[in-house]
Amino acid sequence: MRAFGGKYHIENVENNGDDLPQSQSGSGRGRILVHFLHVNTEVVDQATQVSLNMAKVVFEVLPAQSVPAKTLAQMWRLFRGYYTNLDPIQSARDLLAKDLVILLRHSVSKRVVGFTTVEIYQREIDGQKIKVLYSGDTILHRKLWGHNLLHRPMATVIFKELLKSPTTPLYWFLISKGYKTYMLLARNFNEYWPRYDKETPANAKKLIDSLAADKFGDDYNPETGVLELGGRFGRLKQKVAPIDQSVQELPEAVFFEQQNPGHLYGDELCCLARLDLQSLGKAVRRSINLKVF
Repeated sequence: MRAFGGKYHIENVENNGDDLPQSQSGSGRGRILVHFLHVNTEVVDQATQVSLNMAKVVFEVLPAQSVPAKTLAQMWRLFRGYYTNLDPIQSARDLLAKDLVILLRHSVSKRVVGFTTVEIYQREIDGQKIKVLYSGDTILHRKLWGHNLLHRPMATVIFKELLKSPTTPLYWFLISKGYKTYMLLARNFNEYWPRYDKETPANAKKLIDSLAADKFGDDYNPETGVLELGGRFGRLKQKVAPIDQSVQELPEAVFFEQQNPGHLYGDELCCLARLDLQSLGKAVRRSINLKVF
């Protein structure tokens, strides 16, 4: 799978020579694991020290095995700035299971200011073949919240998958421990579940249950539609995107809290969206209305 990139405000992402020498790096998936576990987890978190005033942001999409060591370290530091109770070994395993990493970089310093990970696979449920785009860890620097900067690279990935298998239904399987991630579904897709204004159809519920049980086993509770993890795999820090009075007017946020009351402890709501050209066009239109930094 080849890497590709994009740009906001005519900026390019260049290779900064972040790779470790071959003698230190090994190869393949083992190389990523070694790089990730050698990150100094005692280093002072630098996520909130990144200045984005009047900066430009660029994106690139890389195969998970091609992410340079220095970039992995920056991803880990950014993630630690917003999540607590993290296990670096588990985080490395999660990354190794993915196919792609979508990176957002500060155009001047080249520092990572946001990322998400993607796994793409196929399943057969009740005799129907489907393709699944599963999102893993996702984080944005708080100064980028509300700017839709992940829309364009994610839309590019989705478009490529639609072209590869135009007759195979494509679904986005998303798990969310924070309302902002859930809002990505609510604000960008016509057909998504669960939702506050409609009951989840039986076929959609069966898809969610099958995909969640297949990937997470007994951690998934089909009665609630929630991964009951009890913080074992990290949780948002208390002051990060709380569902406070400022967002209580958003019915989607209220619904998320009702469906996933354990989100403060790391529980994740399992969600599904149908991906097609119509929903893709909606996401792209939103990405065009970017604010200038």
